[in-house]
Amino acid sequence: MIRLSSVLLSAALLLPLGPAALATPTAIELHVYPLFSLKLRQAWSHRYQELLLKHAGVNTVFKSASSIEELILNAQTPTPKLIASPMHVALYLQKNYAYQLVMEQVYTAKWVLISKQETTFDGTSSLNGQCIAIPDRLSSISTTALAAINNTTAPDTHFQVIDKNTQDGSLFSVINNECAFAIVSDLLLEKALRSSLKNIKIDWQGDEQALRMVFSLSPQTPAPIKEVIASTLLSIGHDHQLTGSFLSPPARAINAQTNSVLLDDYSLQALHAMEQQLQAKQP
Repeated sequence: MIRLSSVLLSAALLLPLGPAALATPTAIELHVYPLFSLKLRQAWSHRYQELLLKHAGVNTVFKSASSIEELILNAQTPTPKLIASPMHVALYLQKNYAYQLVMEQVYTAKWVLISKQETTFDGTSSLNGQCIAIPDRLSSISTTALAAINNTTAPDTHFQVIDKNTQDGSLFSVINNECAFAIVSDLLLEKALRSSLKNIKIDWQGDEQALRMVFSLSPQTPAPIKEVIASTLLSIGHDHQLTGSFLSPPARAINAQTNSVLLDDYSLQALHAMEQQLQAKQP
């Protein structure tokens, strides 16, 4: 039986730089990855909008995109916005922002927190490294910082800038066929890249149809950062070994609305779509 629980902070807040960078506007745009169907995105974002208003006092306007390319293009506009983001960036937003944003993932997942020395995760189905998708307006200073980080991290850890000039315009673009992804802007870039998170590995669990993400931390990761990550993972319903599965309330809400869709159908469909795109890139 799949356990239901809320996941904190699966959103990246994109705000302009400057003294008023953390000011909350009357209403901000809410963008959701077009990996999911429009119907799912609308139901998902509606639930998010309720949570954001309740927990953070943030009013949002749902924005739809028909493709990854359009989503990236929309992200380049100067207006403040929220974009659904993978957990590995969201973990650090909790520590760095003055107010808390509450959102959920809409797929079944298994999460494991491990140290750098314990990393034995390998195989052709695994993804190592982290890609960072950023607007073209990113300053040259920030892109230089990305290059510097590439030179100082382990050889198997890569950061890639994805923009509209990327060959296939997809967030699934990879380096050596290995990549996780996120969307950040100047404000978030500094915060996210200062973290000691070195590797994120994803493995498709065969017949289980579950997504497993392994957080690989550097031995030099400061204890406070480790505590933030561990407490966040525990807060989304994991056991003492930091492992578990979840399916978010938005998926449950969609099921209640249609009264004819299996609880995990959308989750499995999303995973299948992701897996197909990733497998298509294998040599």
